[in-house]
Amino acid sequence: MAIKIATMIGDNYGSALQAFALQQSIKECGGGSSIVKLRPKSYIIRFAKTYLIPTKYDGVKKKARKAVSDFKNRRKRRKVREFYQKNIVVEIHRTIEELLSNEKSRITFICGSDQIWNPQFQPNQLFYLDFSTKLNIKKYSYAASIAVSSLAKEECEYYKRKLKDFEGVSVREKTGKYLLDELLDKNVRVDVDPVLLLGADKWESMMSARFNGKDYILLYMLRPMPELLSFAKMVAQSRGLKLLYIGEFDYDDADIESCHDAGVEDFLNAIYSARYVITNSFHATVFSTIFKKKFCSYAVSRTGTRVLDFLDDFNLQECRIDDLNRTDYSFNQEIDWDEIFSIINRKKQESLKYIRSIVNQDK
Repeated sequence: MAIKIATMIGDNYGSALQAFALQQSIKECGGGSSIVKLRPKSYIIRFAKTYLIPTKYDGVKKKARKAVSDFKNRRKRRKVREFYQKNIVVEIHRTIEELLSNEKSRITFICGSDQIWNPQFQPNQLFYLDFSTKLNIKKYSYAASIAVSSLAKEECEYYKRKLKDFEGVSVREKTGKYLLDELLDKNVRVDVDPVLLLGADKWESMMSARFNGKDYILLYMLRPMPELLSFAKMVAQSRGLKLLYIGEFDYDDADIESCHDAGVEDFLNAIYSARYVITNSFHATVFSTIFKKKFCSYAVSRTGTRVLDFLDDFNLQECRIDDLNRTDYSFNQEIDWDEIFSIINRKKQESLKYIRSIVNQDK
């Protein structure tokens, strides 16, 4: 019986790669899986939710800027969708009821990874398996990210109610474990992001050759940060290197080379081929580590615990940048890659053991 995975699958490189890696790891552990996507039938409703209706975290201006950037990035978004079609098994349903109606007796769900348990996604039926049914449902999470360092009282109550029936609770960051340990009467695991479950050779076999042979600093920003852009330009100028920018939001700047049509395979190659990487993205930070790059990572406000915990866990604190006004920044960190990959491999084996335990009970 195939395990159903409830995770984010959007136009984001990190979402695509973690979804692929989790599905691939389940397969290598002897199980089958499909990623569940709920998509309303109405295109108008989907468009309005994405670009028009403001939320607590995304106001009208940010929604409007996303609409403009998504248009400029339309070729990139098409390539990401093609990556899903080629590499990931996805089942699309209109409603929870439709999802459950096709099953006969028992379903095993894994929620994770990525920021599925970020409070901004409450309430969300799918990410918390918040539905009633006569079916026998086994609930697990894998490396689910809460992504914040503190919770409001009502958010705490939400987690207590929705996660009490999970047979296995696994989060991605130790900060998430700390928060849930205070709320749940069960063991909360910390597991590595799925992309760390696959080796660098696997990712190298999937990447393009688009940026091979080019000499540049890569700036990848998942969230718009003009101050990080200014910092990256200063570093590139001081080193006499070209600055290549890939990101969700557009910047019209003559001093940078903006790439609006990079697919998932190009994203991997952009990190792999870069002289240095500057980023405010969790997954760009992780892939910089996988490819043993010189990099610096900025932890954004509110969701920056993801990056900070990762750097702490793997002794990469020197790759953290806090002061974007520095004019003397260099990438002269002394990184002991043997030690770092020893830690990664140990944590990877512990995480794979957990996945195998889920696969084995599902058979």
